[in-house]
Amino acid sequence: MMKKPSVKAKYKYSEFKPPVKLSGAVEKIWVFESSDSLLDKLSYNIIPDYTASFILIFPLKTNQLRLYITGPNTCNFPFENFSNQITFGFRFFPHYVSLLKGVKPKDTLNNKINLYKHISPDAIELLKLKLYEAVTLRKKISAISDFIAPYLNKIGIVHDEITLIIDKIVSSGGTLKLEEIYSTLAISQRQFQRNFIKRTGLSPKEFSRIVRFHKVTRKLVRNNFRHFDTLVESGYYDQSHYYREFKEFLGMLPTRFESRQKKISHEKLLE
Repeated sequence: MMKKPSVKAKYKYSEFKPPVKLSGAVEKIWVFESSDSLLDKLSYNIIPDYTASFILIFPLKTNQLRLYITGPNTCNFPFENFSNQITFGFRFFPHYVSLLKGVKPKDTLNNKINLYKHISPDAIELLKLKLYEAVTLRKKISAISDFIAPYLNKIGIVHDEITLIIDKIVSSGGTLKLEEIYSTLAISQRQFQRNFIKRTGLSPKEFSRIVRFHKVTRKLVRNNFRHFDTLVESGYYDQSHYYREFKEFLGMLPTRFESRQKKISHEKLLE
């Protein structure tokens, strides 16, 4: 776990395991808290991710609750941020197809879908009431989980060859050679790629690269930004390759990413 900043952090990031009712679809729940010392409206970025998330933005002093589905994302994805705000992210497993019928990975790729268009105003007003009544983070997470659970339709998870390969790529940290995958297929490589894009919103190559990069950013935070160790462990050819991916996915070099992340207190990070 990363050490806390030496000065009082304006942001705090923490992670929680999902309740049992969501465990088949949600991998983890993350929470990003802004202090009351932020003077101006800012933006923060969701790091490139190979799966989708349900995002709930909860301002503590206003009644402007915001609900989105976003991801996968192949670049920094900005959200507006205010003081006294809590952002909850419910991160889906990559083989989970959709939170809502009619919303597909291609719709949420590098995009955010406003759920006010898909969910009844009465349901959202009830959620607002429960969130303001909940006095702890865990009680707020429980209220959001109760809200999400009915929308998790049974067709969300598909168990097939693509699911198996997704799991293999993720467990390898994105280093699994695609040639090994293609040599075992019962269908053509082209057909598999089409099916994979339909399921995840990404090509197998894009998916693998983002899996690796996502894991790299987590390793850096956990290991106090030992860049060379992380580079070697993650299978990068050399430093320039490592730098190129940071520029491509984040629009910044590793040192700038490090300085940005050190402004955040990271707590309770899950494996």
